[in-house]
Amino acid sequence: MLRTSILTGALALCALISAAKDTLGIKGEEAASIGLYVVELNTGRVLSENDSRKALVPASVMKSVTAATALELLGPDFRFATQVTLRGTRDTANPALFRGDIVIESSADPTINSELFDGAKTFQAEIADALAAKGLRRITGQIIISQTLKDPGCPLEWQLDDTAWAYGAGLFGFNFNDNTFRLWPATGKTSPKIPYIRYSVHRSDGTNLVRGIGSDSLAVYGLNPANAKWSVRSTIPDPARAFVSLLKAALADRSIRVEGGKPSPDAPATPLLTHRSEPLAAIVKEMMHESHNLYAEALLRAIAPADTREAAIKREKRLWADRGLSTSLTTILDGSGLARGNRLSPAFLADIFARMAKSANAQAYVASFPRAGESGTVASLLKKSRLKGSLALKSGSMNGVQCFAGYRLDANSRPTHAVVILVNGFYCSRTQLRTAIENYLERIFPE
Repeated sequence: MLRTSILTGALALCALISAAKDTLGIKGEEAASIGLYVVELNTGRVLSENDSRKALVPASVMKSVTAATALELLGPDFRFATQVTLRGTRDTANPALFRGDIVIESSADPTINSELFDGAKTFQAEIADALAAKGLRRITGQIIISQTLKDPGCPLEWQLDDTAWAYGAGLFGFNFNDNTFRLWPATGKTSPKIPYIRYSVHRSDGTNLVRGIGSDSLAVYGLNPANAKWSVRSTIPDPARAFVSLLKAALADRSIRVEGGKPSPDAPATPLLTHRSEPLAAIVKEMMHESHNLYAEALLRAIAPADTREAAIKREKRLWADRGLSTSLTTILDGSGLARGNRLSPAFLADIFARMAKSANAQAYVASFPRAGESGTVASLLKKSRLKGSLALKSGSMNGVQCFAGYRLDANSRPTHAVVILVNGFYCSRTQLRTAIENYLERIFPE
């Protein structure tokens, strides 16, 4: 079959050749790397272009690729499933006694007890209530969480400085509470309770968190660490271990004791419950609106659940290559964009957006982008502009990087244009850059 692409079609090619280089007009623009690409979806007419083939750091705009890939390969109705079974036998003479283990078969679901989804009850309460409903009061074995995810934790390409902060939570076979906890350094209180965390407190001019990857020791720096109301949010280095302690506490509240005896790996298994996440479309929307890194890493891994992160990325690239996009000059190291080594071009992103606008999953995908001036991480962009609400954009920012990418929408919220703005290595202030980007968009879309 002859491959076609919005970037290789004759009309689009002519438009790209004839389009004048555009600028943002920021101070120091000659030293920055600026990729711009605005294209009309129906015709391929290029409204604006500058270095659209240059591979640049996308930051969290990478999530728009992850979202598209997950929707195309898994479908909007996909749900993560975490199964809980009882492995062993119930005592016939004493039905309240179970001789065996509680086994949780994890699926790398990132949404368990997540702050972004208000469930009726926590996962630990769900399990405890199910056991209590069966009349069980004593479990002789252990709570076992089976994790099959390969290369868990943070990608090696992430910076160590990021991994102690809440946004830098790694993905594990079992995840809960966004793999984060809150600590009140002056009192030692944690929420949720993480009994194995050790921490030291230091006075400094600003807040900082330092912890080695996988370490239980956290160093906390703050201006007034003795303030009992001051708290910090950090990452859980071993979510499964932390959850076991929470589940034991929930069981104890219902007078159910887990004795921790020798496991029974060969004993018969009886299903207790299956916990299912919200549909993928809802997860994608939360990920895009809140720029949730953990969700993005989980969705990337879900497309190759029994394989490595590298294998998942290869499958992602193969999907788009099979649809006519060139992936040879892209670098994808994660699903979230937190890796500084990611490289995407504006043209590559615009081509994905064009494909997704015609996909069976177009509605879920376009709806996942927050509206400029109204929601998500772009709620303040164009807030006072006539364009407020008419651009659906994913933002991405890190040191020296500011990006926006997505769609221009018509009055019926249908995408009319793909819009990509990737700025790397800028020397003006971020506020000045955002103002220049707002002015640029108002110039490109005068009506």
